[in-house]
This record gives sequence, C-alpha cells and structure tokens, in this order.
Amino acid sequence: MSKLKYGLSIFTFIISFIFVKYIVGIGLKSYNTSNNEVNFNKILIETVSNLNSNLPMMIDSETRLDNATGFNKILQYNNTLINYTANEISVNDFFNALNQKIINKVCTSKEMQIFLNNDITIKYEYRGKNGKHIMVIDITKSKCSTI
Repeated sequence: MSKLKYGLSIFTFIISFIFVKYIVGIGLKSYNTSNNEVNFNKILIETVSNLNSNLPMMIDSETRLDNATGFNKILQYNNTLINYTANEISVNDFFNALNQKIINKVCTSKEMQIFLNNDITIKYEYRGKNGKHIMVIDITKSKCSTI
C-alpha cells in the first residue's frame, strides 16, 4: 500500500499542476471570448474534448488518466489504477490518502476558481484495473470554504 500512496501523491501533484492549468487555460479562453452570457456547458465540452485528444495518459506508475467528461456543471476525471483491482484497494485507506490532498490542490488553484465560482463540481473517479468502480472524490465551492 505504501507504493500506492507514493504514486497517489505524485498523481495529485501532476494533475494539479499540468492538467488543471491546461484545462483551465482552454476554459478561460472560451470564457474570455464569449458574450455576457457564459455557457459553461459549452466551455466544459470544449475543455474535455481538447484534453481527451491527449488521453489516455499515464500520470504516474500506478495511475492512468483515461478521459475526462464535462457537462451539466460537472468536470470529471476518469482514472484507472493499473496495478490493482477494485477488490485489492481499501476504499477507506485510498480515500483518506487522497481526498484532502485533491481538495486542497483544487481549492487553492487560482486557475480552478472560475469553475468553482460558477458552481461547477470537479470529480475524480477511480476504477481498478478490472474496470470496477473504487470511488469518486467530489470538489465543490462549499468544500473549499472548509480549508
């Protein structure tokens, strides 16, 4: 499990500083060039379309970012732990190792504020190498007020 925790900390760092900036850069471009009425679903669709053109991608030795989805004010990253099945992961340990780190990174990211301030939920979904669901971490603006 320590190998998994190490990989997850690397994943959190990389996803926060590479993909978040990439995604938000695209979203901000759409936001800045739109009229007064902002269509965040359109921004999300454009953002994930551009991101997905570079996926799947290994984030670290344990985690593959398979794709992202964006619609109905939800931006979701879909990840697979390539070395573990869902049954081999303790959901509580996994959640405890990752949840607060991801919340802190997203909530303190200047680039993510446009999404959070417009009530867009950011989700990180994890599956085992067998494709079975492990867990989802949801980040909303209200969770940011607790850090």
